[in-house]
Amino acid sequence: MTAPPSAVVQLIGSPLTPSNTGAVAEALVDALVAAGLVTATRRDVIELAAISGITFTAERAVGRAPMADPFGVVRAADLLIVATPTLVGAYAGILKLFLDHFRPGQLAGVVAVPVALVTCRDDRQAVASSLKTLLARLGAIVPTPALAVQAQGAPGPATARWVARHGLAIYRALDRQSADGAVMKQQ
Repeated sequence: MTAPPSAVVQLIGSPLTPSNTGAVAEALVDALVAAGLVTATRRDVIELAAISGITFTAERAVGRAPMADPFGVVRAADLLIVATPTLVGAYAGILKLFLDHFRPGQLAGVVAVPVALVTCRDDRQAVASSLKTLLARLGAIVPTPALAVQAQGAPGPATARWVARHGLAIYRALDRQSADGAVMKQQ
């Protein structure tokens, strides 16, 4: 079983950078690659807190690490890891603001995995479900349930268990996507 070559994008919706949310997304990609389920030919990390300027003062907000076209990077992904902390029972507002720039269907063909860093068990299902629904509405292929990791623990063990349970579904979705792309190019 050889994983198809994939452009992997980690979209980190934490208002802080660096963040534990980013560490969970990184651990997930590393686990998928180590298991041979993903071959990352390109790996981009979009930390929304770094590219957008957020300020609560009179200062003009300017991103510390602006990107020319983060929306294009997301649309060009084969595998999109969308990671967010839970904030008051919902995913981060900075992630919502970013994803609101996409119209329904604009992520068609992108395999997406929602990831939530949760602080309480009650938030786990609500955030995971709403993020998965949003990504599907934007046209992404969401072949797995969300990875929800407790904020207090190390991401490695929970991520490894999740990959053992659901990683093959990601491999299959990427393989189908690769085959569909090859057929479309031949036509």
